[in-house]
Amino acid sequence: MKSQDSIFEGYVVNAEAFNGLAARFMLDKYLNGFSGIEVTGGFVVEVCTSFMFHSVGQGLFYSGEVKGDKEVFRFVYDCGSQRIRLVDSAVRKFKHDVGDAMIDLLILSHLHTDHTSGLDRLFSNFKVQEVILPYLTPIERLLVALSNVNMPAWFYDFLSDPVVFLMERRVERIIIIGGEVGGEGGVPPTESRPSLPPEGDFPSKIDLRGLPDDEELRREILRNDGDWRKYMNMRRLLIKNHNGCVVAIGLWLFRFFNYKVSPSALQNFIKCLGKMGFKLPNNEEIKRIIRDKHSLRRLKRCYNSIVRKLNNDFNNSSLVVYHGPKDGVAIKNTICVFSPLCYPHESCQYFSSQFTFFVKKSGQLLTGDINLNLEHKYNELEKHYHGCFNNVIVGLVPHHGAGRNWKYKLLESTSESKIWVVSAGFANRYGHPSPEVIESILSKGKRCVWVNELNYLLIKSKIKRQLSDQKK
Repeated sequence: MKSQDSIFEGYVVNAEAFNGLAARFMLDKYLNGFSGIEVTGGFVVEVCTSFMFHSVGQGLFYSGEVKGDKEVFRFVYDCGSQRIRLVDSAVRKFKHDVGDAMIDLLILSHLHTDHTSGLDRLFSNFKVQEVILPYLTPIERLLVALSNVNMPAWFYDFLSDPVVFLMERRVERIIIIGGEVGGEGGVPPTESRPSLPPEGDFPSKIDLRGLPDDEELRREILRNDGDWRKYMNMRRLLIKNHNGCVVAIGLWLFRFFNYKVSPSALQNFIKCLGKMGFKLPNNEEIKRIIRDKHSLRRLKRCYNSIVRKLNNDFNNSSLVVYHGPKDGVAIKNTICVFSPLCYPHESCQYFSSQFTFFVKKSGQLLTGDINLNLEHKYNELEKHYHGCFNNVIVGLVPHHGAGRNWKYKLLESTSESKIWVVSAGFANRYGHPSPEVIESILSKGKRCVWVNELNYLLIKSKIKRQLSDQKK
């Protein structure tokens, strides 16, 4: 069988010819029951995975599912769009496709609306067990609220007190990840973890013992959000450092990166608030203001006076995630990708398309809106992921394909990568994705897929293990 062909439910499909009405027919069959691609040579199926970049326009909604022999682990990375009806529709379709109402882990890269506006719909349709997110102080959360004063009331409740908001929606446990400066500390993915007591009594599917506690961040949180202490004492709120890794159901590894950047114009903003009669910094008053749309509209002038100086600082604090098989599990994968709009295939620019890779790598890198052009930050990122970049085959282009956030060097660091994804809306006012970003990806022989209002990207694979390994 040629590498560009794949067997799927009794059909042999050539990737170059997979388009038009036939593509839609086969895609429906694929979504309703993927049977995988059998590869001969003494392998046995160990893990089945499914990952999707959903069609939400200018925003990001990503989901993943890992199936082991006995357990299923489902997670979501960001859930938002500038057009709320698009993300609401995507969440409803996601609920229909997965067939049950459980999400084991929700990861939020940052709190901007285009990454969080679907949370209300997500919690209405799913029981979310655990949430991982970065920390913003109340004054920083106020700045996020002022960036969009026309959201529904639930969004400002969320920004006012994210922990209480999540707990009220039956989240079992929240993990706040800090980092400041990346490093090589923690437990490397290639080493086994010591036998330690579990983090509380909660029956979690994720093993957090590879992440150290972050005492400095814990003290900062208690200074600003002291009411959260009770959740810390109950072990329902954990404060962790990004040095290390998390393993889900013993099979799937997550490694986080957070590089906190305090807003450069914060002091000017505080002075402006004082001139308008707001007594700051008083964290309880800030939380009240966030929930009060009238106050937000009054303060919009202060926000507008500094918005250019903010220089996307909150994007820079995005929580980056690498995820992939725990080292030693993945031997061979077959990955199928569907997309109505992709580059550089001429046959798939306007139709659904399928292409297959036979590779030993299956890691993915999700970057949120981080700015990779800050040299010191990129160096820390590269050092932090020193054992992971070589396993990346799918990457998310940061900040919806913005040229100012992209770094060509990332393509060299992830030399085995095959596909880079841009999640951006048609005719958005920011000019995303940048043509220069797309050109840089194509020039390295990679595929670039644009996920938008119509287009989505689905990756399914079967990860295999040699029989001889199981006998050891």
